[in-house]
Amino acid sequence: MESPGKEIKKLSHLGKVMRFAFRLLSLVVISCYFLSYASSHFNPGVFMFVSVLGLFFWPLFVLFLLSAVIMAFRKEWKWLIAFGIFFALSLPDLLSFFNFKLGSEKSTSGLGMVVMTHNTHLMGYYDGENAKKNRDAVLSEIQNVKPNILCLQECYWNTNGGDFLSEKSRNNILPDYSVHERTTHVLSDGGRFGLLIFTNYPVVSRGQVPFENEVNNFCIYVDVLVGSDTIRIYNAHLQSFRLKKKSLELFDEKIDMNEIQNESKPLLVQLYRSSLKRSKQVDVLAAHIESCRYKVILAGDFNDTPISYTYNRLTRILTDGFKEGGSGIGTTYKGPLFGLRIDYIMHSKGLSVRNYKTSDAGFSDHHPIIVEF
Repeated sequence: MESPGKEIKKLSHLGKVMRFAFRLLSLVVISCYFLSYASSHFNPGVFMFVSVLGLFFWPLFVLFLLSAVIMAFRKEWKWLIAFGIFFALSLPDLLSFFNFKLGSEKSTSGLGMVVMTHNTHLMGYYDGENAKKNRDAVLSEIQNVKPNILCLQECYWNTNGGDFLSEKSRNNILPDYSVHERTTHVLSDGGRFGLLIFTNYPVVSRGQVPFENEVNNFCIYVDVLVGSDTIRIYNAHLQSFRLKKKSLELFDEKIDMNEIQNESKPLLVQLYRSSLKRSKQVDVLAAHIESCRYKVILAGDFNDTPISYTYNRLTRILTDGFKEGGSGIGTTYKGPLFGLRIDYIMHSKGLSVRNYKTSDAGFSDHHPIIVEF
């Protein structure tokens, strides 16, 4: 039997090992959390894979808080001070991800303009026996809202008629609306995929903002006359991640650890490449907006969170409608990663949001956003 002195010594060694392990873990968590929110301030082309960490800000924030709680129980006061400092530094970025308002403050006056944006997931065209039901869910929400401006991404329609969604029946959903569209793909039967802007305001002009590095992603715009004022409406679909089903399965808690190790490296490469393309696209888009002499409303699927270079670049020149009128996290993506807000409606100074909401209607993996100005 060992002496009490040796047992105490063993416990002392174990305590030191545990203390070292907790401190090392805290250092890793703090570092990842810091790089996550700091990544939004730097172009992905400069800091490479650090930009990917911004996509995981939400889970990293939870780990950060859990680590701080553990250190509080262990009475590691110096480390708690470090947690507090990094938390304070992250607050401006943290507040771009959340909005703690209990409700929007409605102004008594406004344009009375309702803007809706929605990535329709091809209107359910490839959803087999659920295709028409899913299509009707999208169309029903549009008819219920009756927006003055409707921006659709990944929308399907058929110029030759067809039994799914003909161009004529599409336009009958919003009669007397002007349409500006741009096609990404054309099928042999006349089916088309692309971006559309519907508006019941008089259209002054139409145009597009092409992105050189990706033919499937671009931005279109219309200049509309609202009263005596001309407002430019942009509808943008920025570079998507284009993740394969196998990559998305990495976020399934039941997946085998060996599969995670085998697939995570190409996943990170794909995330980085997408971030790099998106950064170039948003620089082109921001420059185009800055050259516009009209007030601007920018809507669309940006495929990036508020902790990103994309968001940071655009909010230097525009106001995030969610920050002005939304509340909570404002999730717009229904995928495996919780709390992603990747769809937006932003606007120039001189315009103000009266109401902001995301809708649960429809079947798409994106929630529609509806904003009243």
